[in-house]
Amino acid sequence: LTGQGERLAAMDPEQLCAVLLHTFSYDEEQRKQAEAAIKMLPMLEGGPAALLHIVATVEQREVRQASAIAFKNIAKSHWEPVGRTTREECVPDASKPPLREALYQVLLEEKDGSVRDLLAESVNQIVRCDYPRQWPQLLPQILGDVQSGDALKIHNSLLALRQVVKRLEYKNKENRAPLDSIIGTALPLLQQLMGTLLESQNNTLEAAYIMKLCLKCLWSSTQFSLPPLDAQSLAHLGGWLEIIGQVVNKPLPEASQNAEPRDQPVAVEERNQWPWWKMKKWALQILVRWFHRYGMPKYAD
Repeated sequence: LTGQGERLAAMDPEQLCAVLLHTFSYDEEQRKQAEAAIKMLPMLEGGPAALLHIVATVEQREVRQASAIAFKNIAKSHWEPVGRTTREECVPDASKPPLREALYQVLLEEKDGSVRDLLAESVNQIVRCDYPRQWPQLLPQILGDVQSGDALKIHNSLLALRQVVKRLEYKNKENRAPLDSIIGTALPLLQQLMGTLLESQNNTLEAAYIMKLCLKCLWSSTQFSLPPLDAQSLAHLGGWLEIIGQVVNKPLPEASQNAEPRDQPVAVEERNQWPWWKMKKWALQILVRWFHRYGMPKYAD
């Protein structure tokens, strides 16, 4: 691995995959050399893009995970100067637009949960630096994919939206305009999506995961503040209360009852992680928060 960083400039896919695998090596010296080579990627033309290409095209899971981890670290520490990282050690500004687009597209198609979570964290880190000023097209892209009708794209675009609202949820009132825009444009679509899934009695696990993400986006968008309320927004909040009521009241039969949704786990630990119960948890959490923060005049802003 001596001089590996310089040779990585050519971005040979097989060579880069081998270096990524070495980051898991039990040999400490070999692992350190591989990690040192990976740390050079932000400054090498095509380096971060090569990592996303590997995530999208390579079959070996360990390589894909290592590549996703490496890109997440770039997004966290080498997108903008932070700590001891200088601007010379960061991704060049000219490379950022295609990287943002590639990251979103790779996330959109990702099926592996662990890799998907790493890509979502990369979105979170880049949103911290670039949204909405440098990445204004992200929200329209997400909204388009939420309406795509493709379960995987719907889920993964909601995962991206969740990262955006997580980054914005703690903003004070003077800096909440991007979040208020999401509340006005995205939440009505999420409400419609959840209403359709509940009305159609879609009892698949995919539906539960999608609805859970909708509720998590609603939580992050409204837990600290609401936009100015008018007749339209009040009606919208009323619609959410109806949906939350449906979620809370949805029967979840035991597996032995052979009724929908099927296959509820028996073990308590597994049951706690079952997406249908997680969905109810988020619905109740939102309900308690709203009544506590907005339901009592002396506490409401």
